[in-house]
Amino acid sequence: MNIDFVIPWVNGNDEEWLKEKNRYTPKNTDSRENRYRDLDNLQYWFRGVELFAPWVRKIHFITWGHLPKWLNTNHPKLNIVKHSEFIPNEFLPTFNANTIELNIHRINELSEYFVYFNDDTYIIRRMNEKDFFIDELPCDSAILDAIAPSELFSHILFNNIEIINRYYDKKNIIKNNFGKWINFKYGKEIYRTFALLPWTKFTGFKNIIYQLLFVKTYSLNYGYSLK
Repeated sequence: MNIDFVIPWVNGNDEEWLKEKNRYTPKNTDSRENRYRDLDNLQYWFRGVELFAPWVRKIHFITWGHLPKWLNTNHPKLNIVKHSEFIPNEFLPTFNANTIELNIHRINELSEYFVYFNDDTYIIRRMNEKDFFIDELPCDSAILDAIAPSELFSHILFNNIEIINRYYDKKNIIKNNFGKWINFKYGKEIYRTFALLPWTKFTGFKNIIYQLLFVKTYSLNYGYSLK
C-alpha cells in the first residue's frame, strides 16, 4: 500500500504574501499573527518523517508559492504543490485552511491513501502503515460525542454536523453498522455512545484516533497556522 503525507505551510512574514492577503482579507477577519507565523522549525518535521516513517511514498508540500530556504526541492519524495495547482480559480486566492483542506483530493499524483498533517504536529516515535490503515481501510472509531461550544472551532463543527444530519439518518447508520458503533474495544469511551443513542440526530463524534496517535506525535500548540 502506498501512503502519502500532506502538509500545508505558510510564511506569514513574506511581504508579497502579506500584500496579497491584506488586499483580499475583510477587515473583520481574524488575522492574528499566530495564525500565519512561521517559527522556522519545520525542518524537524521532515527529520521526524525521515527517521520514524521512512516508508512514506511521497510528501505533498502545500504552499502559496514561497518555500523554506533550507528545503531540498530536488528530493525524490517531495512534491511541491502551489494553491493555484489544485484549488479551482474561483476560490483563489485563499488564506483559509478550510478551502485548502476541501480541495486536497485534487492534488496530482496523490495516493488514494494519505495522511494530512498540520505544521504543528511532529512525529517523534516510530510509526508504521498500520497506525493509519489496516486492510486498506483508515484506522478510525465510531464513538458519539456532544459538541461543546468553544471560541475557536465550535462553529465549524456545528456546520459539519448539520450537513451530516441533512444527508444521513442516524438510526439507520447505527443499525446497519452496529458492530462498529457498539464495540467494547473502545473501553469506557463506549459510554458516550450509549448516553447519546436516544437523540434522533448526530450530536458529534469523539476524535479518539487523534488521541491514540498523540502518543507518537507532539503538538507545539503555538497557534493555529492557516486556520
